[in-house]
Amino acid sequence: MRSMVSLALTHSPEIRSSEADVLAAGYYVDQTKGQRWPQVQVGVSTPLGTQGGNADLQRNNAKASDTSGSVSITTPIYDWGKARNQIDSAEEGVTAAVNAQNYTKEQLAYSTVSELMNLSRYQESRVVALAYVERMKQLADMLSQITAVDRGRASEFTQAKAKLLSARASLDDIEHQVSTSRIRLVRLLGIEPNLPENISWRDSVMPASMAIASLTKNPNLLKLQAQVKAAEYEADSIKSAGLPQLNWVVSKNTAKDINGDETGWYTGLNVQWNAFSGGSQTAAQMSARARANGAQQQYEVAYRDLEYQINNLVQTRDSSFMRAEDFDRLSAETDRVRQMFYDQWYNLGKRTLLDVLTAENDHFNNQLSAINNRYDGYIANINVIASAAMLLSWIDK
Repeated sequence: MRSMVSLALTHSPEIRSSEADVLAAGYYVDQTKGQRWPQVQVGVSTPLGTQGGNADLQRNNAKASDTSGSVSITTPIYDWGKARNQIDSAEEGVTAAVNAQNYTKEQLAYSTVSELMNLSRYQESRVVALAYVERMKQLADMLSQITAVDRGRASEFTQAKAKLLSARASLDDIEHQVSTSRIRLVRLLGIEPNLPENISWRDSVMPASMAIASLTKNPNLLKLQAQVKAAEYEADSIKSAGLPQLNWVVSKNTAKDINGDETGWYTGLNVQWNAFSGGSQTAAQMSARARANGAQQQYEVAYRDLEYQINNLVQTRDSSFMRAEDFDRLSAETDRVRQMFYDQWYNLGKRTLLDVLTAENDHFNNQLSAINNRYDGYIANINVIASAAMLLSWIDK
């Protein structure tokens, strides 16, 4: 199982997509950090001609040969925490992307393990169905020979053939389930799975209290918490951007004046303030606050849903295991019943063939019910572990 999950994690395009999201978030952090460094702008200006105005004032700046260059270096001095909040928001974005990737891994592991369990379920059911078909075939062959001698028992032969056809239909349905499960696993693993027959899936069950206590480490919840913080930092950054920004500016322009002289280097402090933006800055800040509130509400809903899901899965798991034990005991009893009915029909003539066929069918159905309930319990237990985001660590035990 460990190797299968590892193969699924390696093959999955969803994992590669989440890795790309983590890389993108990391590069965005670098992008925001770069704003704290001096920003250097270099430009070239080439005049192509002038028209009107004072020709003397436009001397040395009117032809292509008067091309000039400029350089400007702007260093942020004080921005009321704008850059710091942008960086914090970007870093929370990385945290959210990493937790989203971890959540994707947990979900992929659950899909892989649960589908492996389903394949094992269908393979085990197929063994039971093959035995049932073989038993029905024996009875039908027996009635075929009896009918050849005693035509009055043709109705019994018809009943046996009907049950044989029904048994084969059940086997065909299980074979279809096996094929469908293998197709799903090929999608997850990239290869045809090779699962041993009669593999044991029994393991310790996880109590609901332990699973709920582990929700604080659930990557989906941690992702939502990071999104809340990222939106709050973004709102603070937008608020800071609306205040005066103090920069240190160094600039130089090689354009010549009317005397043919270049201006010297300039250095000084520059204050910039977006005094009015038509309300767009306030709207952007409120939008970020709303996103933070929305993410917080999503966190509350997700936490409550996981609590309900875990409690519900624990109930399903426990009741499934109980029903499986009941059907195991019932199967043992119906096995004895079908043997007695057969002996009473074949040796003593005290039972009808319909009694025998019904007993065989009941035994077959009870075996399938035991298998299905047992695997429902296995999958519910795995789902509890996955809901607590502990499946990968559980697999690596």
